[in-house]
Formats: sequence, structure tokens, C-alpha cells
Amino acid sequence: MGRVKAEMQSYYDKGFSKPPDKHVCSNHFTDDSIIEFIDDNSVKATCSYCSLRYQNGQAILLEDLIEFLNEGIRHFYGDPNDEGVGYDSSEGGWIGTEIYDAYDLISDEILLDIDNSELQNDIIRSFSDQQWCIRDPYQLPEHQELSMDWNRFSEIVKHKIRYSFFRTEEFDLGNNKALSHILNDIANGVEALSLIKTLDLDVKIIRCRQHESAKKIIKFEHITAPPDNCANQPNRMSPAGISMFYGSFDKSTAKKETINLSKVRDLPFLTFGYFSLKRPLQVIDFTNLPEIPSIFDATKRKQHYLIIFFHKFVDELSKEIYEDGREHVEYVPTQILTEYFKYIFYQLTNNQIEGIVYKSSKSEKGKCVVFFMDNKSSSKYLKLDKTTYLEL
Repeated sequence: MGRVKAEMQSYYDKGFSKPPDKHVCSNHFTDDSIIEFIDDNSVKATCSYCSLRYQNGQAILLEDLIEFLNEGIRHFYGDPNDEGVGYDSSEGGWIGTEIYDAYDLISDEILLDIDNSELQNDIIRSFSDQQWCIRDPYQLPEHQELSMDWNRFSEIVKHKIRYSFFRTEEFDLGNNKALSHILNDIANGVEALSLIKTLDLDVKIIRCRQHESAKKIIKFEHITAPPDNCANQPNRMSPAGISMFYGSFDKSTAKKETINLSKVRDLPFLTFGYFSLKRPLQVIDFTNLPEIPSIFDATKRKQHYLIIFFHKFVDELSKEIYEDGREHVEYVPTQILTEYFKYIFYQLTNNQIEGIVYKSSKSEKGKCVVFFMDNKSSSKYLKLDKTTYLEL
């Protein structure tokens, strides 16, 4: 084999075409993983894409960058020929999945942000020897499978079976997955993403109550979670009849989460209770998700799709549900999930969860918390520091 052919074969084996003999610096990218790779591996060199004014004297070989990009891309995308994609010329070519050329892959699918057109073209040409598709194109990616399972679970417990779904196989999710296993999948994700958090003694919780009497509420038992016989409305995390403590971390969110404008005539007063913790409490914090990682972040590739799922799942968990008479049905999936975290999660993980922190559906940046404690048990864990009063 001649030298040229050997070189071509070498790059073919690597998975990309030989790039130009150029250097590149990190100034041209916004992806943190790419920037970190370039900065960590730079040598004294002139960037081939920077004007003299913006040279910083540090760059890496373009080929080294291409090899780094190739590793990330090939974790998620492959050649349709290698991924078993069907082909039928009478049907127009590839069948059953989206196919990308190098330009579409780099610019539209991966959305690689590059501020220099020459550099962008050099990168695209390095990946232009083949077409691309997602890996395992005829299988759902993990985040889509989890989302589909959760949606099916939600529909079944709302409309088919509610109290004994874990004892029947009639409504299982398919692929030999029991209906209850979606809760285990979510629990495993909570652990994998380190969403378990301890609320320390310096945390303050604000709870709001809308009421009719102008008399100020000052007693703990009147502003904490309601007695069981007064818990007559379904809530996001608890059904009617089961009392739990709902609060927020700021007054504005507490007010927005509580106030019912249609009842202001009959309930024209608000009382805010300011609570502190008697001991640290362990919660699942759905407001502290890691950012969706770059495909070029090798440390988080295994969690990439899981993180995407949880971002969508948390939005679903906190979506606004209107009081139109159907809220007792719409809340059922999250109520079941809450009971799972309260009673079952410990058996699987040895982590005793005492509450859930979630995004407010009423306040864009607000956070809410539900503690698994009722009117009586809440006094063991919470202390009322003060109350304030507002007439609407």
C-alpha cells in the first residue's frame, strides 16, 4: 500500500478525513467542554482563524480538535450503513430514521456554535465522507423511552387502575416492564443525578393561608399543615384526606401559590407563617438539576439522556393545573409518586426522604416544598418563628 493510501486508510479508521494543517484556539467556541479541551492542550502557536488583533499565542492542531469532536459525535451518531438503517431506492433512499449530511449534523442537529465560517467549513469537511444518523435508530433513546413510560403510567393511573396497579400485569408498559418499574426508574435517576439534598437549620420556609376572619393567626397548629379532617382538597403531591405541609422559600411565591382570586370576597385575608427547622431534613430537590451536558463532555455522556428526561419530567411535575373540577384526577400521578418517595424509596436506596422541593407553577423562579408531615407531626420538625398578616 502506498503512503497516500495508507494515510487515507489511517484517517478512515479514525472516522474522519484529514483536516488542513492548521491551528485553532478556544476563542471561536461557546461549548464549555470544547473550550476546556483546547485550553488544556494548547501549545505556543498562532491560531489560523484569528486576526492578528485577537491572537493569544496559544492553540492546538485542528486535527487534535477534530479527533476530540469525533469521539463525542460518534458516541451519539453513526453511519447509517453501520447502524442497520434500511435502504430502498424506490422509496427515496434510507428508511425509518432521520439522515444527516455533515453540514446538517454539525450546524442544525448538534448546533455547534462556531464564530468563524472558515473554521466551520474545515470542521464540516472533515466529517463529510459519510452520512449520519443517531445510534441505534430503531430504538427509542433513553429520555424518550422514560417520557413515554411516564406518560403511559400517568394515563393508566388516572383513567384505568389506581390502587392496585402494582399487583396486576394487565396494564404493564410493554417490553416486559411492569407498570410500577417506571417509579423505580425515576428513583434510580434521582440517585444517579444526586438530587437528594439536606435542608439545614438556616433554611426558612414560608407558608400562606387564605382565610375569612380578620383575627390574626398566631398559633402553630392554625398555620401549619391542616388537620386530616380539614385536608378536603386534592393537592399536587397529596390527595384529599391526607395532610401534608406545603410551603415556599420566599413570601411572593407563597402568596402566588395560595391566593385564590375567585374567593377573595369570602376569604379576604392572608396570613404568612415563617418557619424554621428543628433538625435538618432530607429532601429530593427537583429544582437543582444539572444542566443538559454537551455531547463533548466525556464525564457525563452516560447521563446525557437521563438529564434530558429529568428536565422534561420536572416541567411536567410542576405544570399548572387549573381548578376546573378535574384537578383531583390530574394530580393522581404526582400523588402516587410522592407516596412512593415517602414509603418505598427508602427500601430501595436506604435514603429516608422527608419532602420534595419542586418548581412553582405560579412563580417563574419560585421554589416550593412539600414535607411529608401533618398537623401534629409537623411540630416535631418545624418551629413557627412569626406570622404576618395581609388584607386583600
